[in-house]
Amino acid sequence: MFALSGLGAQKFRESGTTRLRRGRLLDFAARQDGKCSGEDVRRFVADRLGGHGASACPPGNIVLTYAAPQVEPGAFWTAEPQLEGDETWTRHEI
Repeated sequence: MFALSGLGAQKFRESGTTRLRRGRLLDFAARQDGKCSGEDVRRFVADRLGGHGASACPPGNIVLTYAAPQVEPGAFWTAEPQLEGDETWTRHEI
């Protein structure tokens, strides 16, 4: 948002959950102190928090994706929580 404001953007649309999600993401990053694993991130993203608005994965999300090319070059992870009913992640080689 800061970078965009420097380019002239003045208004940013926010849903009712935008600030909750942003706050939770910032809290996760601060608690991890830049030292989390891919598994930590995938677990965080897939946690629906029982439908709470701060969840990074709202109930309507169909597919989750994760990639960390610096750590796992050529790997792309997907999860389909609505189909699988849990946070089962599949690794794809690209």
